[in-house]
Amino acid sequence: MVEHIAAAKAIQNALEDDGVRTPAGNAGDNDSLCFVPGAKLTEAQVAKVTMLANQDEVSEGNQELGKGTAAPAKTFAQRMVDDHGAALARLDRLTAALDIVPQESAESRKLKMQARDADSILGSLQPPAFDAAYMDLQVLDHVAVLAMIKQDLLPSVCTADIKKELEAERDVVSAHLDLAVTTRPQVP
Repeated sequence: MVEHIAAAKAIQNALEDDGVRTPAGNAGDNDSLCFVPGAKLTEAQVAKVTMLANQDEVSEGNQELGKGTAAPAKTFAQRMVDDHGAALARLDRLTAALDIVPQESAESRKLKMQARDADSILGSLQPPAFDAAYMDLQVLDHVAVLAMIKQDLLPSVCTADIKKELEAERDVVSAHLDLAVTTRPQVP
């Protein structure tokens, strides 16, 4: 029994070193350990990736609101700012409540590079090409994020509250994709 407790503590310490923390009230409780065998990411890395994806949508939406001229694209952009901004606020509260420190990963670094590339492309364009490129990018972004949530993020979590948030975000991203696809033809 002592060996099992020592092994559990060693696993807990290893997870904490990777940015995963046990909830404050459960420190040392073996039931608070969360490990998904074969997972691509830790929950701390999932939190970082999810935050970056939402931040990117808010940033691109704000670019469209500031520079764009096509009303359908601006309406879509405002929804992205509102919905993804709300998701960021929920994620901040959730990671604080679970004492999870978001952690970098190869996936988060890839997202940062893609966001820089998108910002560079959008920054080089003027309306109406800017509006069209923004909407094209939104279709592509939402396809990619939806696939990432399904294939990488959800399979990497075992904490119920994080899973619930990711499932909610998956549904919102799916709705955003549908909206982007129907809005794109309205933007010349």
